Formats: sequence, structure tokens, C-alpha cells
Amino acid sequence: MIRTLHLQDLFCSPSQWTYRQMLKERDGCLPRSFEDVRCDGIPGLVSIVLPVYNGMRYLAEAVDSVLAQDYDKWELIIVDDGSTDDSATIARSYADRDKRIRYVHQDNQTLPAALNTGHSLSRGEYITWTSDDNRLKKSFLSVLVQEMKERPSVDMLYANLEVIDEEGEITKDHDYYRDFQSSSRGTIQLPRHISMLHVWNCVGAAFLYRRRVITLLGSYSLYWCLCEDYDFFLRVNSQMILRHTHCKEAIYQYRVHRASLTSQSGNALIDKKMRQLQAYDDSRWDLLSAPLAWHMRHDNNENSIALYEELKRLIDQQGHYLVEDNTQAVFWASPTVDVFISGDPASSQPAEEKTQDRPARILIFTGEASECVPRLSDFWTLKVTHTNQCPPGNCAPEEGWLATTKAASLFHLIHAHGCARHDREAEKKLQSPDENALDISVIVCTNRPPEYCERALRSLANQSLPATDYEVLLVNNAPGQFPYGDIVSALARPDAPEIREIRALPGGLSHARNVGAAAARGRILLYMDDDAEADFHLVEKTVEAYENRQELGAAGGCIILQPPDPAPWWWGKELARFWSELMPDTGETQLVTDWLQFPYGANLSMRRSVLLQTGGFRSRYGPGGRVVQWSDDTLLCLQIFDAGHDIVLIPEAVVHHHVDPKRFSLRILFRMCRQSYGTMVLMMQEKRLAVKMNFFTALLRAMIRLALVCVPLPRSTAWRVEQLALSQGLVVAAYALFKGTFRPLLSPPPESQDK
Repeated sequence: MIRTLHLQDLFCSPSQWTYRQMLKERDGCLPRSFEDVRCDGIPGLVSIVLPVYNGMRYLAEAVDSVLAQDYDKWELIIVDDGSTDDSATIARSYADRDKRIRYVHQDNQTLPAALNTGHSLSRGEYITWTSDDNRLKKSFLSVLVQEMKERPSVDMLYANLEVIDEEGEITKDHDYYRDFQSSSRGTIQLPRHISMLHVWNCVGAAFLYRRRVITLLGSYSLYWCLCEDYDFFLRVNSQMILRHTHCKEAIYQYRVHRASLTSQSGNALIDKKMRQLQAYDDSRWDLLSAPLAWHMRHDNNENSIALYEELKRLIDQQGHYLVEDNTQAVFWASPTVDVFISGDPASSQPAEEKTQDRPARILIFTGEASECVPRLSDFWTLKVTHTNQCPPGNCAPEEGWLATTKAASLFHLIHAHGCARHDREAEKKLQSPDENALDISVIVCTNRPPEYCERALRSLANQSLPATDYEVLLVNNAPGQFPYGDIVSALARPDAPEIREIRALPGGLSHARNVGAAAARGRILLYMDDDAEADFHLVEKTVEAYENRQELGAAGGCIILQPPDPAPWWWGKELARFWSELMPDTGETQLVTDWLQFPYGANLSMRRSVLLQTGGFRSRYGPGGRVVQWSDDTLLCLQIFDAGHDIVLIPEAVVHHHVDPKRFSLRILFRMCRQSYGTMVLMMQEKRLAVKMNFFTALLRAMIRLALVCVPLPRSTAWRVEQLALSQGLVVAAYALFKGTFRPLLSPPPESQDK
């Protein structure tokens, strides 16, 4: 689907420096290129999928444009998605005349399902698809195939196009992509910098991708119907290399008419779906920089053992981890792969049903390339041969084999496939109805000695809500370090809610929160800190808020700080907010739209379905994260808000925060302030916050606050400490803004570094 775009929209796009940082974080020490990976498609063949549903008016034009190509090594797969007009008759007539054209009929299952059918039947090294109302220009295939050969590291190319009207005439002044269209020739010059894709669908309708894209990442998502192409492009760009072609001419004609999707791009449902997709896609980038959980087995083949040891070395080098058979600690919150390395095809059939729950099941074949390989079951989601031949032995091209001789490339293949399969499993959860039996699950994450969380668990075991309506989950983020079984057993009573301990690996609060969400059975999730104490009505008031507002996505409550007694000499009520105190302005539930008022971890709740829609907590931002030590809860609220859900504060939902006295120090206060400002600048640079601040304003504010401290005003010591903390935080912000302003000017954009 193409969206109206004007130049001013680009001011909302992520900075080039931010995009480059995302790529750098994702790639780590391994190459992103799959250049040396071979697929099992027929070399040089282009598979063109043409889905059609009641498209008889323009179908013949679309097929004729394929027949007119100056590159003749192609196959056309026409997938009739349950048409009730004469589309089938037209398609069959072409299939009878040209053996390169195949016709397939299926019951109506929507566009992404039709595309998936076509992909499953394709045999080519390259794949593309076109609509029944569009036309390929004569050089479409020859231009893209030639450039694919010249740029082996590129996985997908997109090209410029023209807009045509109902009569097939070029429209030179159409509103779609108006500022990117040449008024003299009508060519739409699509943006060459692919980072724009994270703001709007800049790929368009003219593209070609390698077969390995489908083999690794899967086909089109049924969940993201209406914007399935945008979702596919985002997935390719997040894991592989997507680039604009060097060709400046338009090689595709996109028809706009009353029934086309482009004419419906202002539809509120489509716009909402696209906003949700953009919020969800952000979680994919977070997932790619997170560690992968590996289950690995091998047979006794010498080559298999050697490859196993090499992969183990790479797993350790990249910060991933091997796990035992117990997968409780890693489901949903971590991509998990089950890898079997075998030199004997006969032993590669699945032997253990317990691996069925792992979405990514990978077979690595280390035998001779010419060896006869039996047809394998659909149990394996990816099959890779560690040889020069693809497919190995007598395997058919459509069986989905990849080949590479490099262990580093193999590691990267498994990582990409594991993340892609994990993403598909998350989509399945989104599609399934919420049938959880409980009203709410309360989640407490901890990595500290048991005495720190005993008060929290006792307060949650005695709530006004009936015990049968909620559960309490203690997420152990340091399994093997501290035993929590005694506390959980001591609180087990017939009249108390169920309390469960859940193990979470690897470390990091954001990851632990996601593990808790995966294990929860409640329709609502309520997060509380391990050093907090719940008011008697906390859980009941939280549930009531969601029952009264169907559009409610997330909520927070009152957090009352309990400072140490005696308090430090510099302590004052002004400083309580630095230790998470949150006092709603009124005594009634209030809607919040300002990010500074969003609730946070000590008392934060959301619908479980909404958390799934946004992809969970971002592990790169939370405590123990890879970018900052703060703000995963604020970022989640921003995602929920941007997806169109309400966020409220509930003054009756109260927790008391008993912070460890050791954390009440000036050193920690100043550190928290620096982290808060550093996080704010990062979110500004990533265009998550519309805060207007630059290097000069941040430095000026810091100087003003520092001057106020020195002026002999009748102010308390706590107020002066607060101003000092804020001033040094602003200095940190000024430095970060200075780097963010000048660094992009000193280095080229990432695309310019690709061949």
C-alpha cells in the first residue's frame, strides 16, 4: 500500500546517526551480509506471484506486461483468491498458452494468504509479486536481476515507479508522493535512504528479493493484513540488507483507481493498523540486539562435533547462552532455537516431541554434498547444509535448503531465523483470543536476597479482591543465587492467591518483566517493585479501572515513598520524586497524555493483550539494559499511547515504596539524575519524544540552576541539592546533544558503505 507523503513528513524521521547506531548494535561482531549463503532456487529464475481477487478488469494488462519483459527466464504464478468474476477464465487462458504461467485457485483467504501460496510454489532464485491492476515496464526484470548480480550482499532491491490512472495514462500531478514526482516525466523518485522506512512505507510496489529472504524470515503475515507489505519490508530491513536500486528510471506502473488500496490509504482502520505495526516493529530491533537461547545437539560425526564446538565459541563470544532442557526461563521473552547438527540424514528425523514447543528448529547437515538425502519432515523450520552444494544430494529446489561453509555465517543465519520465528509466535498470541481465566496477575521481579521481597509478597497475599480472581508471580532474575521457595511456601494458604516462582534468564529487569508476562494467566498485568508494599485495595482498584474503561491500555497509581528513619541531613520532600514517588494531582482517576506523568515500575499495570501488541518491555533501555539503565517503563507507555490506547492514574491504587537505606545517598541521587537526562536525550534523538532542547538551551538551564544554588535565597538544603543534581544532569544532556548534532556530519550514512 502506498501512502501520501510530503517533504515536511521527513522532519519526523529518525536521524541518520540513530539509524546507524541501531545497525551497529544489531550487527555486533558478525557480518550482516549473507553474500556467501546459497539457496536452493533455480539459478537466474524469477518467480513472479500475481494474486487476484475479482480483478478481471485489468488482469490481462498485468499478465501482458510480464510477457513483454526483455528478460525471459521467469515463471508467473497466478493465485486466484476465490474470485467470483471472470478472473479464473482469463488466468487459465494465459496458462494454457505459456508453460511459464501457472494458475492456482483457493478459497478467499485475503491477500497475504494468497502471497504465501504463491511463495510456497515458487522455484526461482529471485522472487517478486505484482498486483492484478499494475503493470511491469519492459525492463523491470532485467534491471533488477542484473543489479542483484552486481550487488551480492543486497537481499532486496526496490525501484522507482510511475502512477497511472484507470485508463493506463501516466499521471504527472497525482497527490500521492507529490513532492517526489517529476512534473515533466511523471517518475516518482523514492527516497534512497531506507531509514525512512521506519516512518512510512517508502519501498512502494517495485521490488525484487532473493529466495533466501523467504527461507530465513518466512512469508507475509496474516496478522498484519491491510499493511502486510509494509510489515514484510520492515522485517527484511531489520534482519537483512534492503536497498534502493541505482537505476533512476521508473520501471513499474502503479495504478490508482477507486477500488485500489492507495485510494483507501486514509481509512482510519488502515492508519491505526500501521501505527500499531510501527510500535511493534520497534520491539524487533530490541529483540535483535538481545541474546539468543540455544539448545544444541549433535551426532557422533567428526564434522558435526567440530562445528558444534565452533558454534559454542561464537555463542560465548556474542553474549548468547546455552540452556538446558528446561525452557521455563526463556519462552516468549527470548528467541529460542533448537539446533541439531548431523552428518547422517537418517538420524535427522525428530526424535523428541518436547522440542516441538520451540518455534525455531534447525537442522545442520555436515555430510557429503553428493550424499543422497531423504525427504525430511516439516518438523524442521530451517535446513542448512555445511557444504558448497545447495540443495544437497537429490533434494528438490522447493524443499527450502540453504548452504554455507562459514561458521560465522551459519551462526548469523540461525540468529536471524530464530528471531523471525519468535516474531511469528508472538503474532499467533496476538491473533488468539484472550482466554486467560484470571482477572489480574501481579508480577514482582527480583534479583536480591529473599528478605527484600517478603514484605511485598505478604501484602499481595492479603488483598481485598477475592483470592480466586488473581495470582502473584515472583520472577527470579538471579536463578541459582537466591532461594525463594521458603517464602513462597510460607504464604501458601487455602484462602490466599496462588503464588508462583518463575525463573528468568538472562539478567535484566526488562527481560524479567517480559518473562513474567509470558507466564501470567491474568487479562491484566500489574507490576510492583520487590521493595514496595501494596495497599489492601491495590489490586481491586486496578481491576475496577479497567472494567470501567474499555479503551484503557495502561494505568498507574499512587506511589508513596517511605524514606529511612532517621533521614540523611540533606533530605527533603522535594527529592522524593527521584526515588519514584508519584502523587496524582487530584483524588479522581485522571487521563494522562504528557510523558512526564506516565506511570512507572513500582505501580504499573496494562492489559496483557496491549503489552503483546507493543512487543513488551524494551530490554535495551531498562535496568541491566544495553543502552541505558532507565526508562523501559516510560518507553512502553509511549508505545501504548502512540498505538491509540488511554493511560490513566488511579489515586486509590496505592503502594508504599520502602527503598533500601543504602540507596539514600548523594552519589546515587546524582547518578539517577544523570541517567534520567541521558535517557531523555536518547529518546529525543530517536524521535520518541517531541521535546525541544538543544545543546545551548541545556547548557543555559544548567548554568541558571547552578547560579540559583549560589544565590543566598531563603531555600532549604534539599532544594539546593535538587538544583545541583538537575544542573549536572543538564550538563550531561548538553554533552549528549552536542555529540548527536555533530557526529552525523562527520560520517556517511550507512547505505553509502554498501557495494
